[in-house]
Amino acid sequence: MNIREAAKKVKFCLSRMREIEKIVAEIRLEKEAVRQGTLGMPRSGRMGDPTSRLALGRLEPVREIILADGTLIRNPEGWIRVYREVCKFFSDTDGRKVLQYRFIERKSVERTLLEIGYLSRKTLFAIQDHMVYFALGIADGLGLLADEIYWVESEKISA
Repeated sequence: MNIREAAKKVKFCLSRMREIEKIVAEIRLEKEAVRQGTLGMPRSGRMGDPTSRLALGRLEPVREIILADGTLIRNPEGWIRVYREVCKFFSDTDGRKVLQYRFIERKSVERTLLEIGYLSRKTLFAIQDHMVYFALGIADGLGLLADEIYWVESEKISA
């Protein structure tokens, strides 16, 4: 995967964040309901501390999810963390508005410029690129792109 494909993946995950968060929350609720026996399933017959089992179950990560369009997202909670870090970093800037309008609400460039009102098209794209590359760095640091490592081959210099 080259940098362009990685940036495309980051943009995709940011733009589908509400759906990712919703699916992860539903999976967590289902797991908890099954553990507590509220879905009509029998509880485990073994003895133990139910509070600690519940806490350990909540720590277990959701490994992968499938979005409504059939897209497989591995480590969705890692992508949620990337989104939250981007929100935190850009919280007091125009970047937060760009993130909201362009990625979360998926508005067009023109609509985003109209909503914000004072940004130029060039500035909008500069902020958007800055956000994507910031998110890319976080995603790479969390190992979200580790299964898709890319190498840049240097040109061979002939003597």
